[in-house]
Amino acid sequence: MQNDALTSTVNTIFTSFFHSKKLGKYVCTHEGCGKTFNSKKCLNVHMQTHNGEKPYTCPSCGMKFLRKHDCNVHLRIHTGEKPFQCETCHKRFARHSDLKVHEKVHSDVKPFLCPFNCGKCFKRKHDLKKHITFHVKHSMKELSEIVEKSEENAHSTIQSAFVPVNKKYFTVF
Repeated sequence: MQNDALTSTVNTIFTSFFHSKKLGKYVCTHEGCGKTFNSKKCLNVHMQTHNGEKPYTCPSCGMKFLRKHDCNVHLRIHTGEKPFQCETCHKRFARHSDLKVHEKVHSDVKPFLCPFNCGKCFKRKHDLKKHITFHVKHSMKELSEIVEKSEENAHSTIQSAFVPVNKKYFTVF
């Protein structure tokens, strides 16, 4: 349960940090998500990620997919097709997104700045998200320690507020 809360908190921070300027008018109502979309169609496609619907099946291995495009890209695993090539080192990739991630290896640009103002920057969003998880875990630990100390203080304050009563004069109605 605590891990779910951590994941939800990290996702909320991450999403709000990166999508604060492009909020759509259609909001996902699934618990802990809150993503926004510019069209009802995009929201409906997104909602399939929450209900587990995967209508497209790989004819080679039977793996199921939410989107037809993802199924077609997956087929490249079976065919060995790698249509995307890095211009710097000539390494080939089955997916365009993998090429884009790889190209950052050849660059010193770190465009993903930590929203907690710790000064750290990252080449990839994924690395920033892992870093945000560290901040949230650290903050949750600090909060837990503060609550624990305040509970201890409250307990000792309550005990000192009670004055011993002489039972001989104390009656209950």
